[in-house]
Amino acid sequence: MLVSTKLFIVTSVLVMINLVLIVVVIIVSPRSCSAKQVKGPDVRIIGGVPVDIRNHQFAAAIVIKKHGGLDSNRLQCGGSILSLKWVVTAAHCLILLEDQKFTKEVVYISAGHSAWNRGYKHEIMAWAYHEDYDKTIMNDDIGLIRVRQSLNKNNEKRISLASIKYKYEAGRQIRVIGWGVTSFNGKISDYLNAVDVYIFKQTYCIYLYGEYALETTGMPSKVTASMFCAGHKEGGRDACQFDSGGPIFDHGLLIGIVSWGVECAVKTQPGVYTRINLYKDWIMKTTKKLNAPLYITNPNDRRFNSRRKSAKTN
Repeated sequence: MLVSTKLFIVTSVLVMINLVLIVVVIIVSPRSCSAKQVKGPDVRIIGGVPVDIRNHQFAAAIVIKKHGGLDSNRLQCGGSILSLKWVVTAAHCLILLEDQKFTKEVVYISAGHSAWNRGYKHEIMAWAYHEDYDKTIMNDDIGLIRVRQSLNKNNEKRISLASIKYKYEAGRQIRVIGWGVTSFNGKISDYLNAVDVYIFKQTYCIYLYGEYALETTGMPSKVTASMFCAGHKEGGRDACQFDSGGPIFDHGLLIGIVSWGVECAVKTQPGVYTRINLYKDWIMKTTKKLNAPLYITNPNDRRFNSRRKSAKTN
C-alpha cells in the first residue's frame, strides 16, 4: 500500500527522484510513496465539483516556471492566503522544491483565477518551513511563503485562521479545495475544484491508520495530535496528489492544510491534515524573523476574520 503526499513531482531526473523518495518512505513509513509524474496539463480533487475562485479568493497555487528542460509551467502544490504578503502551505511542498534544486527565482505564487495557470503571478521573496517537521511521519507539516509583490486585495483575499478553541468535531462537514488529480496517479485539472468531507473522530482515525492498517496490510502509519482526518464513510471524496499544502476550511475559517494519506479517497484511509490552529505562535514568530511580521491577536480580528457564510459551489 502506498502513501501519497498529494503533490506533483516535476520532470528532472524523475527516475532518480522517485527511487530516492521510495527509499526514504520505506525507512520512514511503509505506506508512503512518491507521487508519479503526470503527463498533461495538471491536477485536482476527487469526488468534487468545479468552483469559482470568486467564492474562494484565498486559494493559491505554487507553480514552477517554464525554464531549462521544463517545457511548460508546472503546478507543484496549493496554499492559502494569510495576508497581502504571506501564503501558508505544507512543509513537504517546500522541501520537495529544495530537494529538486528549484530556487525561489523559478517558482511563483498564482492566485485570483480559477485556472492556476492564468492567475496573478507573484514572485517569491522567501520561504520557511517548521524546524521540527518530521518527514518520517509528516508531523509539523506547515510552511510559509513571502511574496515580493503584495497580493491584490480585490481578487486575492486572506482567510481567517481557526483559533486554538476551534473544535474538530466528528461528523462536521467541511470543505477542501485544490487543483489536484481526480483519481490516484490521475490527470491534473486546469480549474479549481472543491469537495465536501467530514471530520473523523480522532480515535477512529488513529485506529484506521494504526491497528486496522497493521491487521489488514501490515504497514501502519502514525496520526499525531497535530493532525486530523477528514473524508467520507463510503470513501470517494478526498484531496489527492498536487492538492498538498492547500486549504481545508469550515465556512470561511481555515482549519487545516492538506498533508498526506494512503492513495486517495480510500474508505478506510481518510485524508490527513495539519491542524493549523496549533501554529499561530509559529506563524507570528516566523513572519517576524523574515521581516514581515503577521500578528494574529484574536480570531475575531477584522484583519483575519472573513464573514462566515455557506460555501458556494459555483
